[in-house]
Amino acid sequence: MKNIAFNYIPYNSENKNYLHSKIKELSHDEKNLIIVQSEADKNFFNTVINENELKKKNNILSFDSFMEKIFFTDKYVLRDIKRFMIFYLSLEQDIKDKFNIKTYHDSIELANEFFEFFSNEEMENQLKNIELSKWQKEKLENFYIIKNKLDNLLKNDSYLPIDWLNKIENLDLYFLNDFKKIIFFDVVDFPENFKNILDKIYELAKLCPKPQNNLEYKNFEINIEIFLQIQKGDFNEKEFKLEKISYIQKDNQKNIKILKYKNEFEIFPHIKKDILESNTNFYSPSAKINDSYSLFDKSNLYLFNDSKLYKIIESYKNLVDIADYSNGESINLFRFKENIFTPAFMEFYGLDIEDLNTFNNLIENDFIYINLKKLEANYFDYYFKDGGERNYNLEEKLKEILKNISEIKNIKNINDLNEYFKENFFNSEENINFFVENKFPTIYDMFYEILGLLNTSENMMFFKNFETVFKKDVGKNLFLLFFNHLNNITLYSELSNENNETAVLKNLYSIKNLALDVEDENVILNLTASSLLKIKSKYSFLTEAQKKKLNLKTREDSLLIEKYRLYQNLISLKKIKFYLLYDLENNIDFSSFVYEFIEHYGYEEEKLISAESFLKSFYENYTKKEGDCVSMRLSPVPAGLEASPQTPEKDKSNLSIPSGDMSSTLPEEKICDEFLRRSLEVESSPPRHIGEQRSGRAKSEKKDEEVLLKKEKKYRAFKKEKSDFLRKDKDGIQTYQLRIGAYDYETLKENETFFFLKNICGLDPIRDTEEIDGFSAKTLGIILHKTLENIFKNKWKEIINSTEKIILSEDEILKYLQKTLINFELKIEFFINSYFKEIIIPRIIKNISVFLNFLYKEIKENKLTRIEAEKKGKTEHKFLKSQNGVEVILTGRADLVIESDKARYIIDFKTGKSQKDQLSFYAVMLYGKDKSLPIFTANYNFWDDKNKKIDFKEIDLDESNTEIKETILKFLENENYVLPSEKDLKENDFSFNQFHNYKRLCKVLDGDENEK
Repeated sequence: MKNIAFNYIPYNSENKNYLHSKIKELSHDEKNLIIVQSEADKNFFNTVINENELKKKNNILSFDSFMEKIFFTDKYVLRDIKRFMIFYLSLEQDIKDKFNIKTYHDSIELANEFFEFFSNEEMENQLKNIELSKWQKEKLENFYIIKNKLDNLLKNDSYLPIDWLNKIENLDLYFLNDFKKIIFFDVVDFPENFKNILDKIYELAKLCPKPQNNLEYKNFEINIEIFLQIQKGDFNEKEFKLEKISYIQKDNQKNIKILKYKNEFEIFPHIKKDILESNTNFYSPSAKINDSYSLFDKSNLYLFNDSKLYKIIESYKNLVDIADYSNGESINLFRFKENIFTPAFMEFYGLDIEDLNTFNNLIENDFIYINLKKLEANYFDYYFKDGGERNYNLEEKLKEILKNISEIKNIKNINDLNEYFKENFFNSEENINFFVENKFPTIYDMFYEILGLLNTSENMMFFKNFETVFKKDVGKNLFLLFFNHLNNITLYSELSNENNETAVLKNLYSIKNLALDVEDENVILNLTASSLLKIKSKYSFLTEAQKKKLNLKTREDSLLIEKYRLYQNLISLKKIKFYLLYDLENNIDFSSFVYEFIEHYGYEEEKLISAESFLKSFYENYTKKEGDCVSMRLSPVPAGLEASPQTPEKDKSNLSIPSGDMSSTLPEEKICDEFLRRSLEVESSPPRHIGEQRSGRAKSEKKDEEVLLKKEKKYRAFKKEKSDFLRKDKDGIQTYQLRIGAYDYETLKENETFFFLKNICGLDPIRDTEEIDGFSAKTLGIILHKTLENIFKNKWKEIINSTEKIILSEDEILKYLQKTLINFELKIEFFINSYFKEIIIPRIIKNISVFLNFLYKEIKENKLTRIEAEKKGKTEHKFLKSQNGVEVILTGRADLVIESDKARYIIDFKTGKSQKDQLSFYAVMLYGKDKSLPIFTANYNFWDDKNKKIDFKEIDLDESNTEIKETILKFLENENYVLPSEKDLKENDFSFNQFHNYKRLCKVLDGDENEK
């Protein structure tokens, strides 16, 4: 090989960019062809060399573009989509089975590995020098089988995959005729066959003039130079390979600081301070970072992934992917919610928080699926009533979305796909403008450019009919194919960042190309070990040791190149702050490169700004709008604070200040004034009643703010006031009432604060709706209740006339159960249908039969007068009136009530645990102090196969009346609602999270370590 001249450029410093000065010098000679590493570098350097130039220079190429210019073929080159498709067509069914390939998309990873393997001309001979394992040999054998099939397809129609173009046999120097020198500038990542390519270039240049590929060369001599910004000796000039990074001499002028943090909330005040108080640049190796607090802008460079159009299509892609076409195109409700209640999707379809709350009704009622057929058949009507008013907006939008999903299966070709988007996305100027977002003027053109690319594939003879490629689900696969090719396309925005409260997050690897102010602060983010050096391994079927032996690029080589690029960019900065995510408990650490860099150049570690002092400062400087709620959480209770005098020691609380995102259905005064006032001790501010006018708000509010910020103040219980119980009766007359059911009574005994939130403030606890596996226990309970309710509603007259009629055959019970199950088919996962039919149903039938026989034995000697199961209207019993005039009404429905000439029976149907005081409550509610006949109560568990009988217990009405009366009077007479205990809030996680989860009221910040 002719000698290649290697030149070494100093690293950039704070005062000088040596890359810029050198490339300007080299570009003056138009006979120099300058090759840079990437397209981004080419764009940067083009800007540098053409600055203030009248005649624009165009002698810079990226490395990939250069390779395409010097390799030539008269065959049709298959790129991207086309090469993947032809590979998929080459797979026989047995090959698909071996590699678990069920769809076209499953084959893409294998296709990349296949084309990569055969792009290396020397690989086959090299493999003879190493020992391969059995699975490696089998994989290569399959590759050759695929190759034979693919070669036949390619040969017949003169096609060539782009991966195989860069072979020596296709090298053509016609493009180089006009140049005397090829300069590789700042390129350190060369392909394995680069030496062979250079040898061939010299050989061909030496033999010229000579006709080749029907083109005549001019007489020319070619020279090759390589310019590297690196220490001499770090780059292997023979192998064209980076071997090490030599750190330049320690610079005492460098100012390096590090700050370790565990979550976004900890780092938020620092970044906010940097944005507002200093001239700071922010850099990250990836634009994809967590930015929950919207601190960063991306200037005018975006990806298609950032657009609303992409995010909406992504939601449809996800939904199409999970739609169960064998079961009426049903879609899992949790996945459905995740995809339609996203900001872009909600905005496009006009969905809001009320629609989300209504949708949550379906989930909270244990539905697992939704489908268009059931929706159009009014199957969900009852659940679309939010607060008594039907939500027609959500209902119609869900129908539209589900219709759009259904239509995808009808797509057969690219024209159908085009029409689908025109009808559902670009059907009005308003929609087109929505997707342009006032900043992406080219998004529409870019969208149809990708669609056009697919269309050219369809016009090739291989793909005249996509059914030959996809076999089934053509519409779904075409939709996914199109979506995958929207990924990571660059979009340019017309808007510039003019928001002083956000910062532009720049690419860390662009620092070497920028002209920087020496005095600027430079913050480096996102340098974790996991997010930084994500290297895609080549030849993944080979081990790292085998690659090394074959002189192929290893993962270690790729890591070294990435570390070099980091060093090259950071070394020019004078003031650096590393903000480092560091949480060893969760296996999060920063990059090894950062360790090396800061240890070599020295550093100072900063301390985190305390969240408490930041919030205090933020609160003091924040001007609240009239009527706004305090949107901070003060939790846990600061050390040294004690419970208030009104609250026992065991009831100390870490109650939170309510956030501003409480239910929009509640009156502003009720939430903002009353809840805040009652949850703080305001010594000099007299209590105001709910509904009091706002004229006195400013003075009271000022005092509240003082309390919020002073550590010495104490939390106290909510104050109890008579106005809490102000209600309108059925005639519209205002009265003071406490209406309480059996479950309310249990809550009241357990914790008055939760009772206050639910029954007084009207804030229902939001149950943590975790995704259901199979079906929920609640669903099973409702199925059982509905079945028994229907049995007794249909048979009660017959049973009163003849107690024997209470005994039913298992076939009769099955009919009742099947009738009930019709309304629950979307609450049971399809995969469990067989288990439900073969195990669950027979068990329920058997246990209902056993129960009815037990009940018959108990009542057969009695003359029955009443049988009632879950009657529609609730029973109401005026229980007492307190001294301050609050009337207490017990209300509710018992599962089964049987009355006879000898006794009265109250039975509660169960599939899980029972509430211990529930039956006593029902006895008092139904019979008050009437002791004319004994009252027997029982909980019967229909899931328990070991029941020997119905375990009836006689109720002492006097004792039950007394207990309930004392509990309620104590509650009414206490001045405050008793605070939750530490045990309720922390130790009993299940109880608190499942039944008292007021998420909309007490917002928890991300990463709050005190959230339990």
